[in-house]
Amino acid sequence: MRERLNTALKYLKDHSDSSIIVSGGLDDQGGYTEAQSMQEYLIAHGIEPERIWLEDQSHSTRENIAYSKEVLKNNLLNPSVLIVTSDFHLYRAGYLARRYQMDYELLGSRTPWYVLPSYWIREMYGILHEWITN
Repeated sequence: MRERLNTALKYLKDHSDSSIIVSGGLDDQGGYTEAQSMQEYLIAHGIEPERIWLEDQSHSTRENIAYSKEVLKNNLLNPSVLIVTSDFHLYRAGYLARRYQMDYELLGSRTPWYVLPSYWIREMYGILHEWITN
């Protein structure tokens, strides 16, 4: 998550007119939602709270996309988005954004090499699940 947030931070600092939706429900610890944790990190690193929108109900990539689209719509935000995610996850995020008819671009954060094999395996199952269930 830190790599994704640092990638988003760089973008937000270079594009001071942009807002961000942080997306993710309760983490496996049951304390804060992923969205709340990301919001706190961004604020601690200089992003103004009014630029940060929370989507804190999702538990999957599909829900991240669907619920974030609702945040855009309900708050009359610019529907053209930049999706920041891990580099190995770009395909599936784009696939789902297309399915939800979003106007989007993708920006990947670097994934440490030593976790890539297990993440790629997991991601392949996620992609197959999306292809089969849709």
